[in-house]
Amino acid sequence: MNAHIFSGHAQLPEGTNLAVIHRYATVVMKIDMDNGKILDCNVPIYCDLHNEFILEIIRGRSVATDLNDIIDEINERIHSLSNKALVSSLQVIHNRYQMVAKSLEANKYENG
Repeated sequence: MNAHIFSGHAQLPEGTNLAVIHRYATVVMKIDMDNGKILDCNVPIYCDLHNEFILEIIRGRSVATDLNDIIDEINERIHSLSNKALVSSLQVIHNRYQMVAKSLEANKYENG
């Protein structure tokens, strides 16, 4: 397994308790670069229950191919003022994953 850690950050909505304390939502994911599979995830600003719920939604899915399904399920099942920041953080991770995956693939091709 070729696991990498990715993080994404997005500004929380002003006027919420989370924004006063944290200002940004951060999502940290452990991803298998061989297939894009999400192995683990943490959102440090949330309580354990919220983290575990998010992990249930995304664990085992692919950041490369399942992002829209993940976002749809988050919007359907999680009801908090920070959903937009959470989704934006996931999109940042997706974009970073795509860049790193392309770079790794190019290096593999160059090195034979």
